Amino acid sequence: MTSTIAQLKALYRDGSLSKPDFIREALKVHQTLFQYVDVIRTTDIREILIDANSVVFVVGEEGIRLQCPPNEARVAPVEVMNFDHYEIHETRVMDTVAQDCRNLVDIGANIGMHTVRFAMRAPQARVFAFEPMPGSFAFLQRNVAENGVGDRVSCFNYGLSDRNGTIDFFIAPTAGTNASLMNVADAQDAQRIVGLTLTLDQWATNQAIAPDFIKCDVEGAELLVFRGGHSTLARHRPVVFTELLRKWSRPFGYHPNDVIEFFASFGYECMAVGETGVRRLTCVTDETIETNYVFLHREAHAEKISRLVSKA
Repeated sequence: MTSTIAQLKALYRDGSLSKPDFIREALKVHQTLFQYVDVIRTTDIREILIDANSVVFVVGEEGIRLQCPPNEARVAPVEVMNFDHYEIHETRVMDTVAQDCRNLVDIGANIGMHTVRFAMRAPQARVFAFEPMPGSFAFLQRNVAENGVGDRVSCFNYGLSDRNGTIDFFIAPTAGTNASLMNVADAQDAQRIVGLTLTLDQWATNQAIAPDFIKCDVEGAELLVFRGGHSTLARHRPVVFTELLRKWSRPFGYHPNDVIEFFASFGYECMAVGETGVRRLTCVTDETIETNYVFLHREAHAEKISRLVSKA
């Protein structure tokens, strides 16, 4: 196992490691820094900035500055370093359908990658970000401040669901992006955290907000969020972009098709979002490979539907 610089220094100072051995072993650790030149060259990471207090990843053409937990395996900057981009196909669709919106709601904001990007790309808009996990919320606030968009972004340290009150969340130490109302990842080391939830309807009433775009990614609890926003969805008919995974929804007792039927009752059309673009979808089957969907109202969003279809 590779030692850290701090561990090597401790061994050198107590005489367990000679100076030549310390220098040789320390170089192996330092060389890791230079490997990240290739990361910057071949991915959407533009810069990696290190100071005495933090590591900041500068991501994408917008130059989004992100700090993140050091132990998170699937957090946005790490995803970019591993897979070159972050949700690139989904992001393009969100750009298309949200470009003229004024009240954008990010449900399941995590550390704020999409939150900050929404604020930077839509200077006319207000962004409302919800993140119930204390650790992720701290980084969300930090990243909003880091990017200078705090005047247009409001962060809420609670989740949205189908009821108001306290509720148990489950989070694994290295998988905060999978935090959910159930242990959907079946992590043996998942921790139980008591958090707060509000319904979308109650929040919209309290804040006097009429959402016109909603992004929802809550690891299987999406239908609960939408049920709690029944009146808001019916009244304001926002664009809704959401993740729907069969393996995550199953523990909550529903299928993605239940969400499609839910939105159809309001006059919404479903489009699946994948690597090849978007396509109209009326039913999720075992052959459906897409896991992200955009719901557009046939009347209120006719122009957006036409725009998406023309790009397909």
